[in-house]
Amino acid sequence: MTRYQCPECDEILKRATPLPEGKKVRCPKCDAVFVAKALAEKKASAPPPPPKKEAPKPEPVMAMADDDEEDSNPYTLKEEELGEKEKPDLFFGSLRDKFAKSQIGPAMSQTVKPSNWLMRIGLGTGVLSVIIMVLALFPVVFSEVDPIRPFLRPQVTKLLFGIFVFICASLMVWGASSMHAVSNLPMAIVGSVMGILVYVAQGIIAYNRVHQFGDGFERYIGYLGVAVIFASSLMGVWCLVVIFKPVVQTGFKEYQERAKDKRIV
Repeated sequence: MTRYQCPECDEILKRATPLPEGKKVRCPKCDAVFVAKALAEKKASAPPPPPKKEAPKPEPVMAMADDDEEDSNPYTLKEEELGEKEKPDLFFGSLRDKFAKSQIGPAMSQTVKPSNWLMRIGLGTGVLSVIIMVLALFPVVFSEVDPIRPFLRPQVTKLLFGIFVFICASLMVWGASSMHAVSNLPMAIVGSVMGILVYVAQGIIAYNRVHQFGDGFERYIGYLGVAVIFASSLMGVWCLVVIFKPVVQTGFKEYQERAKDKRIV
């Protein structure tokens, strides 16, 4: 259908068949005469596009669990991951600072070597004391000297000396064990002091004997043995130096506190 518009009253005139261009027509409303000019037809507006449908989410996939996995249910639900997510960094700083560190371990790391050496010389001294006691008793048991009293006196002196050395060696071993475990500070000090006194005393005795009875090359060999005996006393000095280190003192103190709380058997 062709439409025409009156320029006077803006009335829209409709006609089934179009008029030839330039022909004059009369407006039935205002009787105005104007040249017919067809109006442009309006295009029908396109319908709005249908809303887009969201893609359906992937459904969980049922998968068989591995034979290696120990699970009461043989089927486990596994969801497909669309992307890898970065794992957050773990921070343990506050957890580390929450509990105080034990000082027994650092103390034991300082006492292991000197206590082992003190244990060795203590055991060696114990063996030496047993030899002295056997040498003192052997002539008495198998002797037929009469009267026996003058003969017995020096052997008893040797026996008492051997017993004294054995007691000192036992204290050295006990002190070395206490020092190694950082368990008993007074006993560790006693064992270290015994390691000094015993070998200093033996060194003095050995020096006097070598000086009186030694001669020539034998005397130099004896002096070398005396030097070794005196050097053994340095093990006790080393132990005392380590015992009085602050970290070792702290380890002994912590061990005693735990022992009081019955946390160490």
